[in-house]
Amino acid sequence: MRYYVHEVPGRLRVKIPSLRSSAEQAQKIQGLLHELSGVESASVNSVTGSVLVLYDRDAVDSQELLEALEDHGYLDKSGVVSSQDQNSSPFSRHQEVIGKA
Repeated sequence: MRYYVHEVPGRLRVKIPSLRSSAEQAQKIQGLLHELSGVESASVNSVTGSVLVLYDRDAVDSQELLEALEDHGYLDKSGVVSSQDQNSSPFSRHQEVIGKA
């Protein structure tokens, strides 16, 4: 399974395919994230499978958040694809060429 991760300092978005159509899992993930020190807000959308976390960069970093998700079985970091990885894919190269046309 592949997980998409996009981050900017203080903001982390994770797409978790198994979260889609699982309101129960969404509540569990949201509860977990709210318990973590440094998390300012966490919203989980079971329709899109998306998790958005706003956090205090001085208290926690994105790797700690991802590790918490992995430790609880919601994420497998070996399947993570970041926005940087996607931008280097052949598909994004086609987008770049089409955009220049």
